[in-house]
Amino acid sequence: GPTVGVPVFPSLRISDPSTGQALKYNGGDGEICIKGPSVIQSYLNVAVSESHTSDGWLRTGDVGRMDPVSGSITITGRVKELIKVGGEQVWPVQVDNCIVNAVDEVEIAITFGVPNELWGEEVAVAIVLRDGTNKASTDKSHIEYRVKEACRMDLDEIAVPSQVLFICTDEIP
Repeated sequence: GPTVGVPVFPSLRISDPSTGQALKYNGGDGEICIKGPSVIQSYLNVAVSESHTSDGWLRTGDVGRMDPVSGSITITGRVKELIKVGGEQVWPVQVDNCIVNAVDEVEIAITFGVPNELWGEEVAVAIVLRDGTNKASTDKSHIEYRVKEACRMDLDEIAVPSQVLFICTDEIP
């Protein structure tokens, strides 16, 4: 990934993406988190618990490492992938949780963005049905309808998936 130089933020740390806790200096790749007076306190309509660590560091969503000699940061990937629909942001995890909690037959939901000429991106979801669901006789159009209705009830309209794909666990990348 690209080296972006030495940080100019008041404070920067590399954190474990799953816990938000700081990694030891030279502890490898982790989420780049920032904190200081010039850092946003919260996003509009997004819970602070989703955008910040429990001790107040903004989770940038970028994965990287710090060179122990020069102090420069190298970006190696992304933790979270926001879907940008016509300038609005959709958090995939919110769509995933909504679907899994509302539709009994769905074991796993994986939400992602797909290109859209007008809006830039639109929401799509790949779902894995529970083992107890008889996949051969399952009415997938009914499940797709229920997935979309669950999202309409709990989320903004822009978060309703335009595509619902049915996959098997071994097809998850």
